Amino acid sequence: MTEKILVVDDEEDILRIIELELCEAGYEVLTASSGEEGIAKAKSGKPAVILLDVNMPGMDGGATACHLKNDPATENIPIIFLTSLVKKEELAKKGMIGDNFFVSKPCTSDELLNAVKRHLPRRSEP
Repeated sequence: MTEKILVVDDEEDILRIIELELCEAGYEVLTASSGEEGIAKAKSGKPAVILLDVNMPGMDGGATACHLKNDPATENIPIIFLTSLVKKEELAKKGMIGDNFFVSKPCTSDELLNAVKRHLPRRSEP
């Protein structure tokens, strides 16, 4: 079964690059260019993981994540924040802050894919 990943980012170029990397790795990818659109797609598409840009106009990543975590339909979906606001060196020390996981933009394909794999729900083998 192919895992579904939702990518929410207001920068079209970044959205397309991440979508391509995830598709090449064998994931089904949903995309959204705003927090509001991301919430709607999370509810309808039921992704395994959400990659969420922190800094977006309108509803930013923090507000979007708060909305998702307070909705029973989406509260258990892991969220990985994508940010250019924190340096890679700082993330290497922390990686996870509270229950939130951050990946620095720009990131390598390996960094992105490793973060996604780490947050995919564990499936029991038949």
